[in-house]
Amino acid sequence: MQEKKHQPVLNNLFKKLESIKKQDPGLYIRLTEIMQPGHYPMSAILFEQGEVINKALYVSSGFVLLYYIDLKGKKQVMRIYRPGSIIAGASFMLKMASPYYLQACKGSYLLSLTAGEMDAIYKDFAGTEELARLLVAARELEELERNTLLNQGGADKVQEFYTVYPELRKPGEIVLDADIASYLHMSESRLREHRC
Repeated sequence: MQEKKHQPVLNNLFKKLESIKKQDPGLYIRLTEIMQPGHYPMSAILFEQGEVINKALYVSSGFVLLYYIDLKGKKQVMRIYRPGSIIAGASFMLKMASPYYLQACKGSYLLSLTAGEMDAIYKDFAGTEELARLLVAARELEELERNTLLNQGGADKVQEFYTVYPELRKPGEIVLDADIASYLHMSESRLREHRC
């Protein structure tokens, strides 16, 4: 197996997977062969609303936003994926059109594999479907934590957000205030007021 330039990133992914469930060493060889790196020096839309998200992603560094545009044309941020996140949602798993956009934020470095490659992995490596179920369960727990966050009062909600996402404290450097405010279900002015 030839070592890739992005091998340290792959090693971090392997450690994450191993921490969830021990895997066949052959899986890591396969992932090294097929996973593709992507660096985004500027924000970029990876998938548009209505497209099938046909790649699973590992966020090595940076952030990825999942959002939709409501009937009034306003952007509604549903998730902010941080480093270490694995993105393989319903659109990817069920091969259906996504009601969301997926956007890599400026400075993000991602690894990806296609749905076809993932299907082959499920077929070739016992235990990977269970690993996928465990990842889905972990994602649900993260959603419950977000719901708890959203139920807090304004100042507490903002402070807790920046405890979880300290890299985003500097306004607009990585994620726009409008996007964070949307994620927190508050106005930009309230976000700014409580950030200090």
